[in-house]
Amino acid sequence: MKILNRLKLAAIAAGVGLFAFGAASTASAAVISTSGAGLLAGAASGSGVVSKTFTEPTKGHFSSVWAGGDVGLLEGVAGQSGLTLNHGNNDVFGFEIENRNGSPWNFLVTVFSSGGVFTSGVQSIVNQTSQYVWIALTASGVIDEVTVSFSRMNPTNGVYDQNAEFTVAAVPVPPALLLLGSGVVGIGMVARRRRSKSEALAA
Repeated sequence: MKILNRLKLAAIAAGVGLFAFGAASTASAAVISTSGAGLLAGAASGSGVVSKTFTEPTKGHFSSVWAGGDVGLLEGVAGQSGLTLNHGNNDVFGFEIENRNGSPWNFLVTVFSSGGVFTSGVQSIVNQTSQYVWIALTASGVIDEVTVSFSRMNPTNGVYDQNAEFTVAAVPVPPALLLLGSGVVGIGMVARRRRSKSEALAA
C-alpha cells in the first residue's frame, strides 16, 4: 500500500508539474498562425511578372512566372489584409513554407500589427524542401496584414529559373504540447497498471 500511495503521489505531482509547465509556456508564448489558403488569396505582384496563379487555392499553393529573358533580381509578394489576430507580448507567429520549385528561393514573412511591424528576416529555402518560419512578436496588438515576399537572383550559380512556386500552410500544434499530452497520459497509464497489479495480488 505504501508503494502504491507513493506512486499515486508521484504521478499526481508529475502531472501537476507538467500541466503547470505547459500552461505557463502557452500563456507566455502562444503560437499565432493563419491558413495558407487565406494568406495567398490576396494580391501578388513582382518585377517582370507575366503570370500569377493560385494553382491550389485551398492549400495555399502559389505560382509566379517571369519572362524567359528576365535577369537580375526577381521578386514578388503575396499577402492578405483585413485580418484580426490578437496577440500578446512575446507571442510567436509562424508559417510553414514549402519551396516546390527546382531552385532555391529566398522568403521573407512580414507581420503588420497595431503593436508594430515584425519580420522573419530573409530565409533561403532549398528546392523541394519545407521550413518553419518563426517571428517573435515583441509587443501586444492585433495583426491586420501578413505578407510573404519571395526573390532570387537570375541566374544563380549559372542556373536560370524564373518560376517561383511555393506553398504556405499554418503551423501545426507545437511538438512540446504533443509531448506534454503524451507524458500526462503515460503517467496515468503507469499508475493504473500498478494499481491493477496491486489489487490482483491483494485478492
